[in-house]
Amino acid sequence: MPRDTKIIDMFKGENGYTPQKGVDYFTKTEIEQFLRATTPKKGIDYFTYQDLRSFISQVSPRKDVDYFDGKDGRDGIDGIDGRNGRDGRDGKQGSPGVQGLPGEIGRAPNHKWDGLVLYFEKPNGDWDSGLDFGKQLQLMKEDLIIQVRGKISQRLGSVQQKGGGGAGTATGSGGLRPRQENRPKHQKSISDLH
Repeated sequence: MPRDTKIIDMFKGENGYTPQKGVDYFTKTEIEQFLRATTPKKGIDYFTYQDLRSFISQVSPRKDVDYFDGKDGRDGIDGIDGRNGRDGRDGKQGSPGVQGLPGEIGRAPNHKWDGLVLYFEKPNGDWDSGLDFGKQLQLMKEDLIIQVRGKISQRLGSVQQKGGGGAGTATGSGGLRPRQENRPKHQKSISDLH
């Protein structure tokens, strides 16, 4: 009996992407090395309250050892009070202003979406070049990957330089910014909407 391959082909998926080690995932050993490298060490990356109190007591100057008090000086003579100034004259009474009429609320500009690209209609009826949100999101994703890889490389590099000492906890720089260098000059960014 012949098999109907059309039904099988209907449910057959497309070839998938194979994740790459070091790019899409890290091994358990690499993760453990990263955690060991970034775990703060007491006395190197942070100090306890008792450590700080001990340090402060050692560096604080001590009276009659590190400094000496001199004799108190004589009290100064009290000054003489000055004269009171005169009050100025009152200004003229202002007149009430004229209440203006409220302005009309303008209409929202015509716009249209094509996928993740937003277009606005110009006053002459033409459409602008569009704001590609998909491109912006891709640029933000690429920046995030570069930042994370940089932090990992930085931490692993400091471990090799210190010979295994901790490098403290990882901190970020704040919000993500879309890269400007790869965007064509005519293309707008998300920040251009504000």
